[in-house]
Amino acid sequence: MFSLLERKSLWRAWFMLLLLKASVSLAGPGELKLEAQLLWGTDTQQPPGFPYQPAAPPIASKLRKMPFKWKHFYEVNRATFNLSPRAIRRVQLSAPCSLEIKNLGASRIEARLYGRKKLVNTIKQALSQGELAVIGGDDRGENAWLVILRIVDPN
Repeated sequence: MFSLLERKSLWRAWFMLLLLKASVSLAGPGELKLEAQLLWGTDTQQPPGFPYQPAAPPIASKLRKMPFKWKHFYEVNRATFNLSPRAIRRVQLSAPCSLEIKNLGASRIEARLYGRKKLVNTIKQALSQGELAVIGGDDRGENAWLVILRIVDPN
């Protein structure tokens, strides 16, 4: 029927096909390197001795183009982390504020924002380089706090 050499070739081809199939089924969207910034939004100018720095100009500029009513944004804290496909990660941004983020694959995320251990807001969004995902909650008076998420260049 088949010679020994032909059988070995068939087995190799079958084995390579299995390896290829396994690698295709395991391949998927990769790990995301994300940055989360906890920001405080207000109309108040930064008073002397205020502990927070203004948000970076490119971030503040993007936020001012969004339908927010605040003129000033101050960075409270920042965290950079990796998120594997289908993984869930909890990030503590301040004593009362934490973020639970899930990598849904294909650069899509689900983020749950907690304030004082209570769920404040949830978003699902696709992210690409240069885009921001914004999730937030109210603060006392006319202020608000928000978390922005963005993909960080892995290099």
